[in-house]
Amino acid sequence: MKRILNHLIWGLIIFPFFISMFCLSYFPCWLLFGLYILTIGILSIFGTFSKLEKIKNKVRRIFTRIAFPIVGIGMLVFFCFVWAPGYLDIGNYMTKDYRTVKGFPEHIDHLSSRSLFQGIKVKNISLISVYEIPEQDFDKEIEAVYLPRSKYVIKLGIYR
Repeated sequence: MKRILNHLIWGLIIFPFFISMFCLSYFPCWLLFGLYILTIGILSIFGTFSKLEKIKNKVRRIFTRIAFPIVGIGMLVFFCFVWAPGYLDIGNYMTKDYRTVKGFPEHIDHLSSRSLFQGIKVKNISLISVYEIPEQDFDKEIEAVYLPRSKYVIKLGIYR
């Protein structure tokens, strides 16, 4: 019974993070997903100090002691560079203090199946967009409504 209750509690904790992965175009979900990345990083670092003596294979235990902190530090660095500016924009999001830029994109990153964001550069402003601009629209004028610190695109319009 205790095991079932433990699994239920973990499921209730992880479920909102899991759902946030599927609606990254909504800013609060994007921030929640960032918390998920931060949590994984912290748990990976603390996992280094857990009772790894239960692992009988010595090579696997050494690998775990090395891999956990590397993964944890990598996740924390990733969080700091991608999501931390978003938390500075919470006030701007609540007050709807957005910036708008309109023009032809100078550079657009190609969106692959492994990336979450598409980088867009318009008028020397580098933006982070979860909205995909199709390759045939790379030469068209765009209008992006974004948050000032994180450069997270709230709304994206493609013209002509």
